[in-house]
Amino acid sequence: MTEIVLYGPAYSAYTRTAILTLVEKGVTYRLAEVDFSDGMPAAQRRRHPFAKVPALAHGDFLLYETQAICRYVDAAFDGPALQPSEPRALARMAQIVGILDSYLSLPIRMGLTNQLIYRPLFGEETDEALVAKSEAIVADGLPALEACMTGSTCLVGSQASLADFHAVPLIDYLLMCPRGDAYLAATPRLAAWWQRWRDRPSVRRTRPMPGNTKA
Repeated sequence: MTEIVLYGPAYSAYTRTAILTLVEKGVTYRLAEVDFSDGMPAAQRRRHPFAKVPALAHGDFLLYETQAICRYVDAAFDGPALQPSEPRALARMAQIVGILDSYLSLPIRMGLTNQLIYRPLFGEETDEALVAKSEAIVADGLPALEACMTGSTCLVGSQASLADFHAVPLIDYLLMCPRGDAYLAATPRLAAWWQRWRDRPSVRRTRPMPGNTKA
């Protein structure tokens, strides 16, 4: 069987989304940790010309960009379908993924998690202006995300999809931050979704803990 290798640090929100997809699909893979604390290694730059993580190798097929990786995994392997087949549900899934990637990922990862958790761990000063700006984006963005939900057990309908796997790492990081609970509580449907997902085996298995890494 051709080996599947995912290149990226386990603590990365985007790497975790890809891992969740592989785990939920039932695909055997190997995680090759990428340490870019001192700059992105040259080997990863060859895999990803924009010097990001993760990247996936399936034999001689190399792929980067998390959305592309997740869709490839869903299409290429046997297992439960991770994307809706109904056009409107599929579009809603894509919309939620787009909202998370385009508008909420950076404020949660870099504006809140990095500033409020990791910088203090390294003895670095917090950029309070960036925190305030990021909090305002999250306060507006979570209700917009909630408005796109079409299910309660899952973000789209009743079946787990790529929308859930993109949301889990970001919500987990948000809840590690001061006032994260308050932002989620202001979106009761999204909070109820999280109550159902937080102890899901794949979520517990891949949950990061604050340490000598950055989101």
